[in-house]
Amino acid sequence: MAFQQRAWLIARHKMARLETVDAVFTANNDIFSLLTWSSLKNSKIGTLLALYCWITPLVVVLTAETLAVVAGVTEELVSCPSVRTLNFDNEANYDCRERPVINGRTLRSVAHFNTTSRETKPKDFNLTHFDYWNAASTMYRSVVSNKAVFMREPLVRDESAEEPRPKDLDVFKNEPIIWIGYSTVKNINEQQPKNKEEKGWDIAYTAVIFGCEHYQVNYTVRFDYVRGAQSYKIKKREYVRKVVNTTPVSENTPGKTSKKISVPESNWVHPQDFKEYCRTAVYHVIGNGLRRYVGGSVNTATNKTTTYILLTSLGAKINPLPITDLHQGIQKLYEDLVMSLFSEPSFVAVAWASNGKPSGTGKGDASTRYPCRQQRQTTLFVCKQVQLLCVYAASILLAVIGVLVGIQAYREAGVMLNMKPSSIVGASKNGALGAESGDARTGYGLVQDRAETNLRAPGREGNISQQRRL
Repeated sequence: MAFQQRAWLIARHKMARLETVDAVFTANNDIFSLLTWSSLKNSKIGTLLALYCWITPLVVVLTAETLAVVAGVTEELVSCPSVRTLNFDNEANYDCRERPVINGRTLRSVAHFNTTSRETKPKDFNLTHFDYWNAASTMYRSVVSNKAVFMREPLVRDESAEEPRPKDLDVFKNEPIIWIGYSTVKNINEQQPKNKEEKGWDIAYTAVIFGCEHYQVNYTVRFDYVRGAQSYKIKKREYVRKVVNTTPVSENTPGKTSKKISVPESNWVHPQDFKEYCRTAVYHVIGNGLRRYVGGSVNTATNKTTTYILLTSLGAKINPLPITDLHQGIQKLYEDLVMSLFSEPSFVAVAWASNGKPSGTGKGDASTRYPCRQQRQTTLFVCKQVQLLCVYAASILLAVIGVLVGIQAYREAGVMLNMKPSSIVGASKNGALGAESGDARTGYGLVQDRAETNLRAPGREGNISQQRRL
């Protein structure tokens, strides 16, 4: 409608060649009329409105492009029956004399204990009869340690202490601090000097030393199972306390060699404190395993190695050196050891996440369900909102501008005109116009050579009188 009003406005107020008038009126449905130079020159706004009519269908095309089909992942919150956790409080209640059985399989401890009396129950332990920690359990050393760091150890054999026994037999007085000293280089992936005779030996290496203390930590872990493969990510670490909350200090006695003692003595963990002792023994086993792997030395000058560290993820690939960020690497290796406990559900510490009870090798049921997130690959419809809004905004803006232009043309003409057959017939009372050539200048106005002075019709320049635009 706006285009029609603009076309009539041009015809009523301008003299133009006949082919120009034709082009002005048909530019919105004839692409060749839109490209006519005389039409562009005499009706710039009308041409823009006609162009808008032509590009409007692009709105449909562009809006369709804002909806894309992509391959994606959907995630939903569900409850899984087989989610496990590590609950070392179960170790505190573990009695090797009465090993619990779940799903026909006996549960095992991470630690191996000996006893001074096989007949005495934990509730009856005293200074004479009690169990004490001996070593890591065979299952832990053969299953978990090998899975985490690929290292073999001899199996533990049963041994019992004979009388007389010291009063502090197998008391946990402290948890050893791991002190690590090593050399680092600027670029660990480049070959480094191996001895003093080689150039750059004195400046290639930088000495680093740090210590690691063993803490009881509450971990928040996210486990991912993708196509049967398991991975984990530590989301949060809450450091509770030291495994044995004591501090080594030097005791100086005149005339004797200085020795270390752990204070306060009240924090020592005795076998008679059965539950706390069992829990501490398990932590000690895991820490002791880590110390076995990182203990020893590497001498690049003599090419002598007395450590397993280079066989683990802590060793560099080219040089006989540890990785650059060894501090974080050791923490990661320790956490790998802890998480490897899940590989053997028969450990009493492996429990259902829903209730903390030992899980065994069972698959779980409705009573062991725990919140989890389930993902699956699927086809998704993605809407490009920014592009969609831009297309609609541009279309609406151009439409509003077109309406305003049409209203302005209507106000100038003073009458609403259209392209209906009745309007065209009424405006074409000058039948001779069709015989004119395309170069004749024509227009629309009052016919001067007729008696009917109020007759408005198309005519040649000089035969009609047009109203001047305000």
